[in-house]
Amino acid sequence: MGTKGQRARVGHAGFSAVAAVKEAGMALDLNILVLVTEKLLGQEKGIHIQINAAVAEVSQGHARLVYEDVEPRRRAPTSEFPVPARFGARDFALLLIASCADSPGTPALPPDSMYQLARMCGALHFLLEQAALIESLIMLRGLTTKIPERLTPREAQVLRLMFSGHGKAAMSEQLRITPSTLKKHLEHIYSKLDVHCTLDAVLKAYQAGLVSYITS
Repeated sequence: MGTKGQRARVGHAGFSAVAAVKEAGMALDLNILVLVTEKLLGQEKGIHIQINAAVAEVSQGHARLVYEDVEPRRRAPTSEFPVPARFGARDFALLLIASCADSPGTPALPPDSMYQLARMCGALHFLLEQAALIESLIMLRGLTTKIPERLTPREAQVLRLMFSGHGKAAMSEQLRITPSTLKKHLEHIYSKLDVHCTLDAVLKAYQAGLVSYITS
C-alpha cells in the first residue's frame, strides 16, 4: 500500500493533483479495460502485456502494472506511488503511479482515480482468471459443446439448486420431493447434458448458458 509518507503525500496532494489533471484535460476511460478484457477471454499468451498496454492508454502513460511471477516486486521507486490491484482478498498485481513531472512528490493521477483504476484492474484480473479456470475444467473433463436437450421446468429447478451448491437432501427438502423422485430428475438431467456426475452437469450447464450465479 506504500509507506506512510507516500500515503500522506497522496492525501495532501489530492486537491492539487485533481486540479492539475483537470487542467490537462485528462479523464480515465475505464471502458478501454473492459474492451481489452473481452478481447483477452480465451487467450493464453501475452495477456499481462496487453493489459499493461491498456492501463498505459487509460492513464495516458502515468500507470503500469507489476506482476510477482513476471517481475519480482521490489520497493517502488520514490518517484512512483504503489496501489495493489486487488479483488476480494487477493492482490493480482501492483499498480505503480508515476509522479507529476513538475512535482515529484505528487502522483500524476488524483487519489480517487488511482484507487478506481486499481480496483478495476483487480476485478478484471479476477474475471479473466475465473473464465480461464472454468474453460480449463471443461477441457480437462472432456465435455462436449453439443447443445443439450431442453429441460423440463422441474429439471431446471433441480439444476439451479445443483449450481447453487445444494446437496441431494437439501434439494429434496426444498422441492418437497422424495429422494427417489430426485434421483429420476438427476438421471434425466445427466442424460440430456450427456454427463455422468454433478460437477460435469454444472460445468456443462454453465457452458450452455442454462444457469447463472446472478439469477439462480
